[in-house]
Amino acid sequence: MSTTVEFYQVNFFEEPESDDQGYTLTISDCFKKLLTGNHSFQDSYDRDLYKFQLIDEKYVCGVFRKVRTGEPIKVGKACTDGWDVAMADDEGKFETNHLVYIPNKRIVAYIRNHHGNHYKRLEQCLTKAFGVKVELSPLLTRGTLETLLNNKSVTKLQANIPVRHDLIPEYADNWSNDVMQAAYHSGAETVKIETNISLRTTLPGSINSPIKAIRNFLGFGATSAKVEVLDIDGKKNWIDLIEDKIKYVFTDYKYSKETLPDESVYEKIITAYLDKLDAINEAY
Repeated sequence: MSTTVEFYQVNFFEEPESDDQGYTLTISDCFKKLLTGNHSFQDSYDRDLYKFQLIDEKYVCGVFRKVRTGEPIKVGKACTDGWDVAMADDEGKFETNHLVYIPNKRIVAYIRNHHGNHYKRLEQCLTKAFGVKVELSPLLTRGTLETLLNNKSVTKLQANIPVRHDLIPEYADNWSNDVMQAAYHSGAETVKIETNISLRTTLPGSINSPIKAIRNFLGFGATSAKVEVLDIDGKKNWIDLIEDKIKYVFTDYKYSKETLPDESVYEKIITAYLDKLDAINEAY
């Protein structure tokens, strides 16, 4: 199985006000706080932001972990009963995501681990650690952004989204949050959404803020997300937003199977970032 590094821009949900001396807090200031100690969190699992360090005097690197407490771990050989690993109640298996923050771009490069933490979970824990609300937005390729920013050409949005109440940000005000909250309370496991997009009408069945809605649905962990666009000849085409996220794929490195020192993993993430730097610069 290959290993994927994904890239997310970090922004404040609301820009902070300047202090009495006229200084305004920055995203990089917040990440520097992580260098001073570890941060733990508790929801459905125990989680932590652990052992953050500065590499090359600019990259803030660390580990985001989920601890699977209360889940017995059985080990052994084939054709044997095996045995349970003895653990205390507050101990469990670590599921990790290594990450690197790039300050001059306000970007987090994040190793995907489907057993670890969704990036929206990282967003929530960073918000708690920083004491100020932040948003992580997937970086899309330049071609996709150019099309989406030309709002008149975007006509429809389709998305399949697993219903996970714990990934719906309570502080967001977009209509798509209301949709997901209603689906959660109905007991649904998956929501398939198809909505028209129009800048010229506020009639039911249309939305006039496609960029915000698209970003929200991607943030909910959509398993598929597409937009329909009109080209200059009036022909309709579909853009796959999942496939058009900027990402780097290691074909010869298996993150979940290989145990490397943290510094070696950070070097791989930085290599992935530098390889995708042209695409990232074009997306800005």
